Amino acid sequence: MSNNVQTPRSMSTAKKAGLVILIVFGVIIGLVVILVVASWISNRSQLNSLSQEAPAYDSEEAALPSAPTMAAPGIGEVALKEVETAAPEGRDEEIDLTEQKVIKTANLTLIVDKVVDAAEELKRIAEDKGGFVQDSRFKKTTTGVQSATVTIKVPVDQFGHTISEIKEIAKVVEVENISGQDVTEKYVDLQSRLKNYQAEEAQYLEIMKKAVKVEDILLVSKELADVRGRIETVQGQLRFLENLTDMSTITATLKEEAEVSIPTEAWRPLAIVKKAFTTLVRGLERLVDILIWVFIVIVPFVVIVGILIWIVVKVISFIIRKTRKE
Repeated sequence: MSNNVQTPRSMSTAKKAGLVILIVFGVIIGLVVILVVASWISNRSQLNSLSQEAPAYDSEEAALPSAPTMAAPGIGEVALKEVETAAPEGRDEEIDLTEQKVIKTANLTLIVDKVVDAAEELKRIAEDKGGFVQDSRFKKTTTGVQSATVTIKVPVDQFGHTISEIKEIAKVVEVENISGQDVTEKYVDLQSRLKNYQAEEAQYLEIMKKAVKVEDILLVSKELADVRGRIETVQGQLRFLENLTDMSTITATLKEEAEVSIPTEAWRPLAIVKKAFTTLVRGLERLVDILIWVFIVIVPFVVIVGILIWIVVKVISFIIRKTRKE
């Protein structure tokens, strides 16, 4: 009896499961079909819009605008476009640079007998070579030793001879650093840019002579001012590089040997005693401050916490004893 009753129920359950699976598959297939159709419709609409936007010309006459509808630009606009599209004169020409441009610098540290005398000798050497003293700074240490830093500028062709003469005034040469930075490529590039800008300026000047309308004159004047600013910038960079390469820079640090003398000027025992006593007083002040904090803050805090812990222990012990008795 029981088997006959369960068989129909199990069959109905299987039918329901199969029906649910069919419905799910049907929904999935329907969604896929809808997505494919929507994608096809969107592609067709995009193709139609592109075909409508692109004008179709039946002949060359329809494609080209008629002569009366074209606006005649001013002489300034046409000429400026020609200047922008045309390559500046001299761009393809190579600049013949017979001399290499190198920035030469040297740093020397010298031990001398007298710093003042050595500084005067450096000045004389620089002036003899056609140079000058760019900067000089003197300093005296606490031990009484004097030092100085002197920077001189000399022509680049006198660079090596000047260094040799400077080394002769020293007792000991502690440091000698010589470096050279080749800026020939940058110099050639600046010269090329300057030539191109000057050619562009010449073209604008020719356009200015032919301009009649006020708007054309103003337009050309604006372009002339712009190219003139670029020319002045490049010329300034060229002058700066020429100054650096024509005149080399030598920086000499002069020092005297320390002389031992007893007692030295820097030794002051009384000042050291005062400083030590001050340090002792400050240390005692800090110790007293720490003790005050300990007795006023830490000790009461520890006592209060200890009392609370004692009360908690007593309560727990009382509860345990009472529980055992019961």
